[in-house]
Amino acid sequence: MQQDSLLINELIDFQLSLPRYRLCNLGNYKADFFIYNNGGAPLDSSYFIFEITDSIYLKSSVSSTTIATGPGLFSDTVLNQTGGTTQGDRFGTLFAINNGLGLTSGYIPSSSSFFVSNDTANLGAEIVPKIWKTSIDSVSKRIVVGQLLASSFVPTLIDSSHLGRIISPTFDFGPATINGLSAGKYIVGFESTLPNPNGKSLLIGRDTLGESIQPDRTSFVYFGHDTNWYSINHQPIIGLNFANLPYLWFGAPGATGCSTVPVQEANNNQTFPTIYPNPSTGVFIIENFETNQMLHVYDINGRLLKTSIINGRLDLSEQPKGIYLLRVTLENGEVVSKKLMKY
Repeated sequence: MQQDSLLINELIDFQLSLPRYRLCNLGNYKADFFIYNNGGAPLDSSYFIFEITDSIYLKSSVSSTTIATGPGLFSDTVLNQTGGTTQGDRFGTLFAINNGLGLTSGYIPSSSSFFVSNDTANLGAEIVPKIWKTSIDSVSKRIVVGQLLASSFVPTLIDSSHLGRIISPTFDFGPATINGLSAGKYIVGFESTLPNPNGKSLLIGRDTLGESIQPDRTSFVYFGHDTNWYSINHQPIIGLNFANLPYLWFGAPGATGCSTVPVQEANNNQTFPTIYPNPSTGVFIIENFETNQMLHVYDINGRLLKTSIINGRLDLSEQPKGIYLLRVTLENGEVVSKKLMKY
């Protein structure tokens, strides 16, 4: 328990004042807050609930929306020309990575995720995912976009199967795919690769709720015809996925409580099922699922779904699009969780 003495109308930084813990297990967590007077009588209380489901870093409060954003909705301040007119339009949002996950090497990005707006104007758009190193100029307080750290050799061509769904194009070249991302700030997004876009500019989901709570403009557009970055007040739904986060834990330096042994040893050599494809349109293939293991699937509201594995297939086709939590109870009683995404 953390105890502090506060003055009337005193503001405290919860990030600095509250205790830090490493959370070694995926699942749901609840943090309670209690306020007492000097005599020990309760004055007030509150709580917040959060969930750790996987290693996807999504700077958004939603995973899908009917509201869209993209380079074609903005114009530069010199020519007053909108995006989608030349090759090389870029669109992204700022991610901050710290060393709170305790890896001695960098965090290796495997792919990024975009919710493609259900708009036929997207058909024929072509993009590659990208990550740029970013810093903040200490004098001007402006974002400085630097080296390209990750991208893809093969562009993604948007077709009808992508509309209204999340796509996750992979990173396959760039220094970050080998050395990972160290602590710092990065812009994660995409670049248009069409030689003659003819107004084609990918529209992706927009998180208007996230916009209302973010303190500053932390998303950006770059025009191929103007070669300048501009800050925007839209929050695009963009996720960053990592390949090397076997454990999720958070805490101050020197905190204890998490083992760093390999996954197989941590599970006492228990076999965790292999699940693919993920994301999926509804059917997930389950391999290495043993009869002495129990499997449960929950929706985003925590409701247990009636599911079963038939011929190695977990079928969520009748469920709506969204995020689901798969929990497997191993033979030794350990519960392991994984997030499933249906698009």
